[in-house]
Amino acid sequence: MRTTRRANLSVDRMETRALLSGSTSHLPHDPAVMADLARIKADTAQLHADAKALAPTLKSDEAAIRSAISASTSVQAARATFQADATAAKATIQADLKAIGSATSKAAREAAFAQLRADSTTAQATLKADDTAIRSAITNDPDVVAAQAKLTADSAKIAADRATLEGDFDQLESDLHADHGHH
Repeated sequence: MRTTRRANLSVDRMETRALLSGSTSHLPHDPAVMADLARIKADTAQLHADAKALAPTLKSDEAAIRSAISASTSVQAARATFQADATAAKATIQADLKAIGSATSKAAREAAFAQLRADSTTAQATLKADDTAIRSAITNDPDVVAAQAKLTADSAKIAADRATLEGDFDQLESDLHADHGHH
């Protein structure tokens, strides 16, 4: 009588790495699964090698993006507007709080609270609009766009390596299911 060992193997995805969980003494002997595991090992090594080789370039690209953002006059103007509006909102809300504290009647206190709520709502809307303007200035600045495009282009090999690994894991999962179905 022949007994067949079933592999208790699962794939847990973590970022660009994968950990195989289960006992190695029960690894499947299916050639397709073994080939998948070898391909994953090789493709993971390729990803790590490419990431290491490209790290200085990508770091430089990220610095160029930060520099382009800092040098952008439209971003500087949007940030200055945000800062001015934040300072004004803080002063207004402090004045509202002072009015609440100095109110001498229930009606005056209720009016001061209502003013605080209105001013807080206005400040939130203004600061949200200012934040959107900053993001828009960054997104639309031609130097930032060019720096981001360079980062994207320089990252293409890593993105391709990750896509390859995703395909490897999909194939492994498929082969594991097929392997389980044959026992």
